[in-house]
Amino acid sequence: MRRFSLSLALTLLCSSAHAGDRVKPALTVGLAEVVGVSGTPAHLGLYVANSLDISFVIDDKWTLITSSGFEFAPENGHWGLTQFFIVDRLITEIGSVAVTLEPQVGLIHDAAPLASGGFAHSIFPSAGIGVAFVTKRGAWIPQLIGSIGTQGEGVSIAPTLLYSVGF
Repeated sequence: MRRFSLSLALTLLCSSAHAGDRVKPALTVGLAEVVGVSGTPAHLGLYVANSLDISFVIDDKWTLITSSGFEFAPENGHWGLTQFFIVDRLITEIGSVAVTLEPQVGLIHDAAPLASGGFAHSIFPSAGIGVAFVTKRGAWIPQLIGSIGTQGEGVSIAPTLLYSVGF
């Protein structure tokens, strides 16, 4: 029932007469350097990331964002899906650039290739912080995400640089 209520609320919000002012889709691309920090720091992969983001503008300072994405590390064949929820808060405006703070929580699915074929799947609860530099053309978003494996994989951090364009 909760899922239905949330879907109904989002449908009503998106279909209202002024939804164009409050609901904004965007495509985001970027790179994430994932480093294991349990024990000796270790490079785990350079991931190419992309996502479809939907922003729900609350007012002139607050926006809620849901981000559904896919990432791939060409060097080791890992791939996965991501789902993040972000609270975007306007901090300041410098000329035509808006600077926002973006705390976020989410889940990362990682599929690691097995020597026998197939993939080993893992889920990583994650949280992080980003700062967005928003212009009329798009937004540059450096962030730092921390994740912990649910099957004993340990803790990792991922310095990330994203570029997002609304449509």
